[in-house]
Amino acid sequence: MKTFDHVNVLGLLGLTFDADKNPLVVIPFMANGDLKTYLVKKKQTLATSLLMRFASHAALGMSYLAQHKFVHRDLAARNCMVDSDLLVKIADFGLSRDMHESDYYTSGDAQAKLPIKWMAPESMERRVYNARTDVWSYGVLLWEIFSKGAKPYPGIPNQDVYDFLKRGQRMDAPKNCPPEVYGIMVCCWQDNPKSRCTFVQVANELEELLEGDRDYVAAPSAGVVGKRPIEHREEPGVKDDSYLVPMQQETAFGADGPCSDRETSGSHATAAHDPLDYVNKIVIR
Repeated sequence: MKTFDHVNVLGLLGLTFDADKNPLVVIPFMANGDLKTYLVKKKQTLATSLLMRFASHAALGMSYLAQHKFVHRDLAARNCMVDSDLLVKIADFGLSRDMHESDYYTSGDAQAKLPIKWMAPESMERRVYNARTDVWSYGVLLWEIFSKGAKPYPGIPNQDVYDFLKRGQRMDAPKNCPPEVYGIMVCCWQDNPKSRCTFVQVANELEELLEGDRDYVAAPSAGVVGKRPIEHREEPGVKDDSYLVPMQQETAFGADGPCSDRETSGSHATAAHDPLDYVNKIVIR
């Protein structure tokens, strides 16, 4: 990541070694620490407008990485940093593993710890990682931001997440989340990877929402997704899947996933609107 140069991507200054010859990563000082901890610590004072900016920063950083054919594979609030100017920067150095150990699930391989609640279904099934699986993870990151640091899939154990998703269920909107933002989340969580929005689309949508006149403080009251449809197009510079990370074909849970029952029921929704209703309002071509 040393070659990356973007305001929303954490730069790598260099490498050094301690007295025992252990390698150390040198990164810029981030006064406000990781985004997960910041959201939890400041949750009582976070305005929706600031959450929108955090979401925009993360989308811009990931759009840049996707254009450079970089697959993150562990996008989450714990892996984003916040500087003294409240700029969010995407990071990926495994720095959060010890602090947020409970966010990782040990699969059949005792050495493999997977961030199950941030993973796309195809990543759980076939260990495939690409720009589209990063988009899924961004949707979970967006949920973290607007829930102000809550853990995704509340009440659902790691081992049950796959079955939950394969039944067509998705997380409800966080309290007071603007419907436009929840629409983006659901677009990121489409079961068909090719139907998911791209980071460019998400960044553009959030930019327009931030530039609009609306004061983002009220709870959603209508199923309107943004002021314009999200137009589906590829990330600039990404024309094919040649950059996909080759992974093993066996699933993280075995041949049939964590549960044998894979019925396809309606989407999980205790809120006023079915989450998938939002997607029908987003034009994907």
